[in-house]
Amino acid sequence: MKKNLIAFILVFFLALSVGSCGAQGENEGIEESNIIESAAITVVDMLGNEVTFDMPAARCVTVYYGVTYTMMALGLQEKLIGIESNAGSRPLYKYSAPELLSIESVGSLREFSPETAIALNPDVVFLNKRLLEYKDVLEAVGIKVIMINMETQSEFEYMIGLIAMVCGKPERADALISYYNAEFEKAAVLTDGLKDDGKPIVYIGAPSSYMSTSPEGMYQAELIAKAGGINAAKELEGNYWTEVSYEHILVMDPDIIFLPVEAGYTAEDVLNDAQLANIKAIKNRAVYHMPIGLDAWDSPGPSSILGLKYMLANLYPELYGMDEMRLDAEYFYDTFFGFTIDDSIIEIK
Repeated sequence: MKKNLIAFILVFFLALSVGSCGAQGENEGIEESNIIESAAITVVDMLGNEVTFDMPAARCVTVYYGVTYTMMALGLQEKLIGIESNAGSRPLYKYSAPELLSIESVGSLREFSPETAIALNPDVVFLNKRLLEYKDVLEAVGIKVIMINMETQSEFEYMIGLIAMVCGKPERADALISYYNAEFEKAAVLTDGLKDDGKPIVYIGAPSSYMSTSPEGMYQAELIAKAGGINAAKELEGNYWTEVSYEHILVMDPDIIFLPVEAGYTAEDVLNDAQLANIKAIKNRAVYHMPIGLDAWDSPGPSSILGLKYMLANLYPELYGMDEMRLDAEYFYDTFFGFTIDDSIIEIK
């Protein structure tokens, strides 16, 4: 730890005259029963730490847009006093919660500023697992820390309940999770009876390069499966974007290729890559860039349900069309983010 940061923390600790709290450890599996409600609010975070609050958190800090978006979808944005950097580059803030663009930035998963977070004197910091090294730093000055780790739908839903409970609004989680469950069931009914050998093989490129893709342990692979597709990289292990070779992609021979919202390349870049010319997706020009008008439909977050629906509409247009997809997107943003989208905001091919 840098000396100037330690000095800052010690000074702040003396000024606040508060104690530290918190336990640390890995839980074996996330279950809804781990969220405990009593006179005080006690929760078990996503790394197994039990954290107790004397009252619902009123001053919250987030470091990742997926967590911030979740608070917005739960109607809890008024509790935010600090959020991740680069919020101004994300259109969803402008349309749903422009007031968040003027609050303090605490950095990102790559460049988190614990000094800034501490100076805000929050009741809680929702801290992603990648920033675990800062947990003790924050707790040393009496700040409650809730560790977040969302790589699957079940983990994401657990996080929804966790945030709502900490903020004293558990009923808001019920509404959002119930919506997801209903939509997953609709998708399952549409694709029920399809045999695996008849399902399209789906390849999704990474934001940085289409020469990296989602192994079976990533959230994106779960979206593909729920949309009735077969992940082209299902044999790959891991839970982060994995680089592959041209030869590997040729063997996969995907029927369709999706590009994530934040891809730094275009569908035309993929279609014009001569080394991919012989795969089915290129021959049929079945390469689709997820709509870029609002937020990341392919990443763990509230709108990932729209990523599933977008995939479904391209995989099985005879079962679920783009017109229905658009109506569902309009309903989602109106219901959970409080604004109406139009054709100039979101482009759906």
